[in-house]
Amino acid sequence: MTGKLNLYYFPPDRVESQWLADFTQLVGRVVAEDVEPGMILTERSLLPVGARPGLAAAIPEGLHGIEVAGDRVQGLQELSRGEVFDIWATIPETMAPPPPLDLATLYGGKSQPAVEAIHEQLRTGLRRVAEGTLLIRAANSSESTAIVAVSPNDVVPLTQR
Repeated sequence: MTGKLNLYYFPPDRVESQWLADFTQLVGRVVAEDVEPGMILTERSLLPVGARPGLAAAIPEGLHGIEVAGDRVQGLQELSRGEVFDIWATIPETMAPPPPLDLATLYGGKSQPAVEAIHEQLRTGLRRVAEGTLLIRAANSSESTAIVAVSPNDVVPLTQR
């Protein structure tokens, strides 16, 4: 990028109402997408007024951005920036399957949700590590890590090895 602003002239009758035609509408604003030369900008091309610049601008309020090795999450290469997904981990087969009944069920009660969740994980061999993960920057040939936004509760489970 040269940093040079390219200006193009369009006859007034060809300018669409959603185009940002006044340079002052761009001053101090952060773009929400990659901008190619000659691209016509609209309000959708920009983040809200006052948005922080850089990658931090793409992380929604209440979420935390973390780096994840691109090869650590299978299927991450298939996703595009802005997609939301869950991250699951496989449970080693060496872990014993859950007993058919726990004491609560045996005596006519109901298991606690946490106990039911553990039984489900052991039964399926899958454990949800992070839910509602937002892809901020995908890993590619020049960047071996991806940046994702997750809930504060999912930061520790996702960063554990």
